[in-house]
Amino acid sequence: PDATPDPARMASQILDAVVPGFADAAGIYALEQLLSDGTPVRQMTGTGQRGLVVRRLANRSAMADQPAFGAAFPSGEVVALAADSPFARCLRDGAPVIFARPVGRTMQRISKEARTTLDRYTSFLATPMITRGTTVGILLLAREPGAPSFHGADTQATADLAGRAAAAIADSLALMRHRSVAEA
Repeated sequence: PDATPDPARMASQILDAVVPGFADAAGIYALEQLLSDGTPVRQMTGTGQRGLVVRRLANRSAMADQPAFGAAFPSGEVVALAADSPFARCLRDGAPVIFARPVGRTMQRISKEARTTLDRYTSFLATPMITRGTTVGILLLAREPGAPSFHGADTQATADLAGRAAAAIADSLALMRHRSVAEA
């Protein structure tokens, strides 16, 4: 992807590489703390009872009705992920997590449209985006019932992609901050 000071545009370019093909739907979520104040998150231990707060930078779906998918999962939306969710676990453990579908408090925290849309997918893979020791966010991939479920071999490919995505988004954020300082 081309260098850009817009992390959402960078995330969108990354998702273009995986949907369709490797996944039927995908999203990139950045840690809100990193976006809001630029504080690097070095280690994701002890997410607490409240869980994690992330912002959806971009999403993509192979389904014909991308506008409906975008309405269910709007870019820029801030989402609170439950501490016991697979999303939080992937960040806490620093490793990809494969699961059949999101459940529990995270599902209760999203819109009815989003819950209905997620029901279309039967295999999910959440991968932490980490670069240079800094946790940037999560790469989330999903597959529909007709596609093979995610398995162990997929985790290495997504870990590599997530690392590259983390570096690109971190660089994009740094470029954005440098431009803001230069313009001040």
